[in-house]
Amino acid sequence: MEAVWAGLSGEYRNGSGKGAGLSGECRDWGKMKKSLYIAFLIMGVALLSALWTGKEIDSGKENITITEEILSGDPQAAEGVVLQIASDWERHLFWDTSYAIGSGRKAESKFHFSAKQVDWNWLTYRTADMDFQQGAGFGSAITLSGWNIEPENFPFPDITCEVAEHAGTGEKYSETVSIGEYYPYYSVEFRLEGDSVVYEGDYEEEMDYLTDLFHIPAAEDAVEITVEKDDSGNLVNISGQLRAEGGARMISDVSAFGDTGCYYAWCCEDIDSGKQADRGENSGIFYLPFQEEDGILHVNLMHMEKVCPLPEDVIPSGMYLEEDENRLYLAGREEKDYMFFVYEMEGTVPVLAQRIPLLRYDISQERYLSQSEVSAQPELNTDSSAETEGRTEKISASMPQFRAMTREDGGMLFTWEDGWFAFAAEENGEYRLWCAGQFPGRQRQEAAWAQNPWEQGPFSRERQCLFDGERLVLAAFESWESLNVVVAVYREEREVFSARYLYGGTLESDKGYGFVNGIEPLGNDYFTYSQERGREIYIQDEKETKKPLSLKWK
Repeated sequence: MEAVWAGLSGEYRNGSGKGAGLSGECRDWGKMKKSLYIAFLIMGVALLSALWTGKEIDSGKENITITEEILSGDPQAAEGVVLQIASDWERHLFWDTSYAIGSGRKAESKFHFSAKQVDWNWLTYRTADMDFQQGAGFGSAITLSGWNIEPENFPFPDITCEVAEHAGTGEKYSETVSIGEYYPYYSVEFRLEGDSVVYEGDYEEEMDYLTDLFHIPAAEDAVEITVEKDDSGNLVNISGQLRAEGGARMISDVSAFGDTGCYYAWCCEDIDSGKQADRGENSGIFYLPFQEEDGILHVNLMHMEKVCPLPEDVIPSGMYLEEDENRLYLAGREEKDYMFFVYEMEGTVPVLAQRIPLLRYDISQERYLSQSEVSAQPELNTDSSAETEGRTEKISASMPQFRAMTREDGGMLFTWEDGWFAFAAEENGEYRLWCAGQFPGRQRQEAAWAQNPWEQGPFSRERQCLFDGERLVLAAFESWESLNVVVAVYREEREVFSARYLYGGTLESDKGYGFVNGIEPLGNDYFTYSQERGREIYIQDEKETKKPLSLKWK
């Protein structure tokens, strides 16, 4: 009891032995009673506040309202569409809310409580990616510093070791060396991500194999190495700067996984212009077989082989493998256009079957054009006038970033970072561009982005889609923390309806009821916007996955 009193009163006095603070003799019973009264008062207020908060949540736990704010068009265009939102409060309170658009009925919610805080994880997605070894190809400065550092740990170790030998004790020394005199090809690093991986061979030997397979020539590139030694002759600093012929470049790559192997497409991209930087490397589409045992991939990288070239001048942006249909899909960027390529599989070899234009970037307007706009102006941006010449070199680099390609019922959906999308419908085994446009609410998202990058709209990364052959329905949360949803309905080549659906019915805050009350989309977590986390969630001890936002037909 004495320890409890001491903690509540917060009063301790310096002294000796048992007389130190309240753990010893109480010297001022009146003062202690006053402290106790204050402490109990604070505890009482906190308890009442908690009870009141619980009462507020409990009283409205199944009475979530959805308020419609029409942005354009007639709500009847969305008739039959049901909006479903899964939300939680501190991983203890959970709501499943559904709202039938255009029905005239209120939202319906189911509520449940978990005394134990629920844990979840997001579905992992397998990827394959490659980079120049130790970042050597990006053209940016690289530095190692510390006591007695090893030049073998620096890019181009043979060059670095020789330059280090030329430096005297206590000296700072620089030298520019041709990379091709030491290395005919750039060394690469290749990784499989998303699962535990066992590389069956010697990893360094496998990297040597891939370096030769992809053979990215060093050509006339050079590297400037600067080393510094202390008075004892120890290396204390190494820095390097790549001097790349024709400008710095990076590896642009995509991958798609099946049950027994993955497809990997890559090329070199010029960082400044955004175009292919072809200098004779073995780019293209490759196939890598693997075996899976108990969720662990077993792979020998020396079994990777090239199966077909990339389309000419195309930077790969997205890839999807549909094994049941024996098809491989590739999204790619040309100088002004984004394209969709459909491959039919002959064994493990993809054979190009369709090439479909998706969007064109207009130089003068600095925006995408839908295919109908391109068809109406076939001569658009085909001249080399003084007004546009000189800007064309950086068209690709300035184009908004491609974000995702997803398989949907009835077709393929493509999204870009600025809210643009394209939908290619499948009809009788062939694809055609059905609709393209910009998801509504972009001006809101840009304003939010200017103030806070964490509030950029999630549409390009996380969205839901329905398609019935006549209507395309798209939906996304308005921001990463909001439970408000934006819905848009399209007929072929045009938007016919769009609206905001405000969770909780509040019109006073753009962030809505959820943000104000601490209720968030299921699975929302700090910085999860960067992890594309909102598609499907595994809840601990449950086998089924769940989405924070989904659509269905009534």
